[in-house]
Amino acid sequence: MSIFDIKISNSFVKIDNHYEGTNKQQKEQDDTEEQDCDDSDSDHIQDVPINLQTEPIRDYTKSPLYEIMTYPEHAQYLLEWLHKNMDNQKSGRSIILPLKAVYEKGLFKTKIPYTAFVEEFGNCVSQTNYSRLMGDSSNYTNDELSLALEGIDLSIFKTKNMA
Repeated sequence: MSIFDIKISNSFVKIDNHYEGTNKQQKEQDDTEEQDCDDSDSDHIQDVPINLQTEPIRDYTKSPLYEIMTYPEHAQYLLEWLHKNMDNQKSGRSIILPLKAVYEKGLFKTKIPYTAFVEEFGNCVSQTNYSRLMGDSSNYTNDELSLALEGIDLSIFKTKNMA
């Protein structure tokens, strides 16, 4: 019987093959496979290169929102979180909710201009709806805004509004 332990580190996958038992059929099958091992009960380690990075990381310092962030040093984290929570929403209200929530928490120094929103997230909400949803705080309840922030680690942002 063969047991494989797989360990991933940097750009290699380590596969530990522990051959145990004396099942003749299994041993014959193992012997017919091309392997660099003998029939002893020793551990065999094989290095297999893999590519762990599937997508290039976007440089969020070039984002139109970067300059108005209260904590631009956390732009990568914040903008990735916003995209994850906004990009595949169906309604304008759902799209704007995460942005409104982080804005209300003080993670932006100023109001977010519609042109910057469109440049970052696309033309998925009309300017009228954007202004309405980002403007009056009565468009979302406090519970909705709090729930929208559940997936973000606010501890890395130290603001006076983080009560």
